[in-house]
Amino acid sequence: MQAISKENRTNLYIYTSMSSAEKTSGLSSPRVELPSEGIQAIVSAMTDAVRRVFFEDWLEHFSDAECDAWRAFAFTLPEALAWRSVGGPAVAAEWQRHGFDPEAALAWKRFFPEPSAAAAMRERFSDPEQAFLSLFADVERVVVANAFSLSMLEPPATVRVEGLTTAQARALLRRGEFISAVGHAATAEVLSTLLEVQVPMNRVSVSLRKGDILVVFQLLSRLEEGKILTVEEMQALQHKFLLVRVD
Repeated sequence: MQAISKENRTNLYIYTSMSSAEKTSGLSSPRVELPSEGIQAIVSAMTDAVRRVFFEDWLEHFSDAECDAWRAFAFTLPEALAWRSVGGPAVAAEWQRHGFDPEAALAWKRFFPEPSAAAAMRERFSDPEQAFLSLFADVERVVVANAFSLSMLEPPATVRVEGLTTAQARALLRRGEFISAVGHAATAEVLSTLLEVQVPMNRVSVSLRKGDILVVFQLLSRLEEGKILTVEEMQALQHKFLLVRVD
């Protein structure tokens, strides 16, 4: 086997300590003169084993690719562990750039998924839920339903449809009285559990007017024709909330 010089042993240590991104870009590590062709073959064979020695702590919590991703954004292991509940390294770095710590980012993200919007609202409000509800100060009625139909509108009307997080939907129903137009008992029970507020079954026709908002609970799975789901089955299905605002 070809002997490794002292200089190349140093370079070998530096090289195998680098993430894949660092090897490609060379942004955050000293410039390394790669060894000769014979040594490169040794490096290739040793890289995985050496990485596992130097990054054993990381690899207890993250895959190789995840380790590289977090380290590419200059996160230490404790920081990566604290931030991963907020999102991946790019998302975490963006929230960090706007002045949030992991705990605050997690709280504000439930109501403002974009860190720039959260940062702007945090200048005026200390509580993210109150900040969110301030956007609906002029709303006259809140209606919750498991479907939206054009027959609910009184023309002429203009509507805007946006996505809602579960926390946002919960806040809108908690702000005061609301009208339930949920005509299915199991759906009403699931909504009561998800939103932590009693949503009664109520088979009624609703006419939306200007100033109203409609919180729509929508299942994302196609059901078998005529199948009636239990509460447990509905909770297991993918779903989303939508906000329909009548202007």
